[in-house]
Amino acid sequence: MGASASRGMASTIRPHGNVVYRRICDLERISALDPKRAVRRWSGLRHERDIRAHVHLLYHGLTAGPAMKLIFSRKGFDSAAGGVPSPIIEGTPISIPIPTTRRSETSYRRVGLGDTVEKITRGRISADHLCHEDPAFANGRWAFGQTGTAQSHLANNAVGVGDVFLFFGLFASNNGKDRHHRIFGYLVVDEVRHLRAHPSKSDSPDGFERRHPHTIGEWDENNTLYLGHGMKAEIAHPSLRLTRPDAPVSVWSVPTWLKAAGLTYHSNPLRWTGDCELHVASRGQEFVSNISDNSAARGWLHKVCTMIGEGTCGH
Repeated sequence: MGASASRGMASTIRPHGNVVYRRICDLERISALDPKRAVRRWSGLRHERDIRAHVHLLYHGLTAGPAMKLIFSRKGFDSAAGGVPSPIIEGTPISIPIPTTRRSETSYRRVGLGDTVEKITRGRISADHLCHEDPAFANGRWAFGQTGTAQSHLANNAVGVGDVFLFFGLFASNNGKDRHHRIFGYLVVDEVRHLRAHPSKSDSPDGFERRHPHTIGEWDENNTLYLGHGMKAEIAHPSLRLTRPDAPVSVWSVPTWLKAAGLTYHSNPLRWTGDCELHVASRGQEFVSNISDNSAARGWLHKVCTMIGEGTCGH
């Protein structure tokens, strides 16, 4: 690459500093990606921590590396918790935390969702109602708590550092139509904290504005917090939609590799139509697939994470 090209790229990335620029270029070379494409991808990010989240994916490699588990993790409002779908507002999916009456210091108003929750529930849930803000997202980092049967399921499947959660939920357009499941974020696990039954305020992770609910009150003994880097979608990308168009919410279009790789809670062959359609279980929060070194699965995951990240780049 010529000197003039290098100067042009550096000037594009300059708002984030030369150290960050060098880190991106080094890691893009490791991943054998085009540096010019890298600058286009990174230069629109708002925070250096956002950049580190993407760099983390490149460095640890979603397309190569040690065995990996992929977890489809159901979160936010649905017909049971909240009673309505989370909305898509001006093209952005807004996952609404479920309501709660305990183990929370956070209201919908406090998280900036007061008007939204009152509108979509027609006043049934007020802006000052407590919510379970989990998973919590801030500056390119997630903090996700799990406990009870769902955490036992994750532990039994050896979910830990290096594994990837894909958060999905029930969404609808702003007028409540076209209800469907869609992916709205990903978390690459950096750390697992075993909080146990009686966590304290000091257990709440740094870097988040509000205390995490899994550090408040009494929980099951297996109360656990998953921390890591990732992104939250700012664009309702069509490819992040799980529900097949014009089908019931529970009928998903899935990649061809998923049936062979396996998905917990979905071992019954009757749930599968061919290799590309899945009738997803109505119960259960965490569906685990051990994708190991499956190159097709890792390639699909990389594309999904890239689409989630594109929303934060202003693309």
